[in-house]
Amino acid sequence: MPNTAPQVTSKKEAEALPVTGKDYLATTPTAQFYVRVRETGSKSFVVGYYPQRGGVWTRYTIGALKKYSWRAAVTEAKRLIGQIADGKDPQKAKIELREAEKRRAALAKKGIDKGWRLSKFINLYLESVSDLRSVNERERA
Repeated sequence: MPNTAPQVTSKKEAEALPVTGKDYLATTPTAQFYVRVRETGSKSFVVGYYPQRGGVWTRYTIGALKKYSWRAAVTEAKRLIGQIADGKDPQKAKIELREAEKRRAALAKKGIDKGWRLSKFINLYLESVSDLRSVNERERA
C-alpha cells in the first residue's frame, strides 16, 4: 500500500506535493478521492473503491493534474462515487468501452465498418426499387 500524505484541499496544494521516490496518495475531503503522486513525478486525480463486497481495491484514474481543474476533478469524483454507490463499476465500464473502441477501429481498418455496409446495402436497395411502378405500368409506358 502506498504511503499517505496530509490532506489536500486544492490544486495548488496538489501541485506542491513532493516527489519522494515512491507512490503515495494524498487524501482529500471526499474519502475515496485522492491525488496520486508517482515516483516519476506525474500526478493524477484518482478515485479508489471496492467494486463489490469482498472485491479487490480498485483505482479509477480521472486524469492528470495538469489537465483537470480541482473543481472538475471533484465533480467527476462525486459522479463516480455515486455510480459506485449504485452498484456500478466505472473501471470495468471504462475497460469495456476501450476494448469496444479497439474492436471498432480494427474492423474499420479492415474495411468492415458495419455502418458503411448497412448504408451501402440501403443505397443499393433504394436504387433497385426507385421505380415503384408495377410491372404492368412499366410495360404500358
